[in-house]
Amino acid sequence: MKVAIYVRVSTDEQAREGYSIESQKDSVINFVKSQRWEIYDFYIDDGYSAKDLKRPAMQRLIEDTKERKFDVVVFYKLDRLVRSVGDLDKLLKLFDKHSIGIRSVTEPFDTTTAMGRFLITLVAAIAQWERETISERVIINMAKKATLGERNGGKAPFGYSIKGGKLVINEEEAHLVREMFRMYISGKGIRQIVLYLQQFGVDKDIRTVSRMLENPVYCGKLRWGKNSKMTEIISDDITHPPIVDIETFDKAQKLRKQRSQEGKKATSPYPFSGVLRCARCGSALSGYYKKERGSKHYICIAKKNKGTCDLPIFTERALTQVFLENLSPNDPNKFLN
Repeated sequence: MKVAIYVRVSTDEQAREGYSIESQKDSVINFVKSQRWEIYDFYIDDGYSAKDLKRPAMQRLIEDTKERKFDVVVFYKLDRLVRSVGDLDKLLKLFDKHSIGIRSVTEPFDTTTAMGRFLITLVAAIAQWERETISERVIINMAKKATLGERNGGKAPFGYSIKGGKLVINEEEAHLVREMFRMYISGKGIRQIVLYLQQFGVDKDIRTVSRMLENPVYCGKLRWGKNSKMTEIISDDITHPPIVDIETFDKAQKLRKQRSQEGKKATSPYPFSGVLRCARCGSALSGYYKKERGSKHYICIAKKNKGTCDLPIFTERALTQVFLENLSPNDPNKFLN
């Protein structure tokens, strides 16, 4: 009988409970040898949580299950395999469909009987409860730290470095952050800021720049829980040196709110910019002003940034004329008047 050995440990579990990859492997290998089974392969997720099935080795195990490359899956303990009743149900259905059994080294499961299925589901439910309880405790402690203005760890935001657990200004990056806020308040768009940063070798996408402009860390405050289902917490006090003053930060937030409600055209002199698409390559059209002619023009972004499109540059007057004529094709003169 061919055996797939699954082993998993997360970093905190190894420190807290003494689990290790090698100790699990030794126990499972000895068990397999006692059964005189043949080891097909090892599936090892080192440093991955069992909160879901999105683990490299687990995904490989699932794919090999579909091809029935082995007869049974052996693991040290059920919570090494899953910590969710829903995930266990998915795996059990998958294993049943392909006639593959499961065996735990430390637990007596027999999934061929109704009682066995009940017991394994019960153990999975307990494992899920344990994981969720630990998660709740961690969240409570982190929320408390955030309320007190203390960092919960993580990488320093662009513009800062970490020294002694505290945020300190990285002036080499900070001057770019200040320029970002200055450009945005002066009416520049996110895309223009992205292109500006690229000139200095800073590769930030539009979404990242948008989040940076909304991050109160740059005015000296701390934020926690923004990109999660938890309640967002922003410290009331200045906890570290600010890169921009609160007045500048508030101006940027007011402008972002205005643009999100009314659209960029409410604050931009180019109403077609980013709205119209190039008929030749599909890129957005961008507006710009020609000082020597005193007129507004539009250009394909692909042509402007990379020179990969040959769409001619045209004036806003010509664009508006064609736009209005196409809105009223039956009687364009009447519509224009």
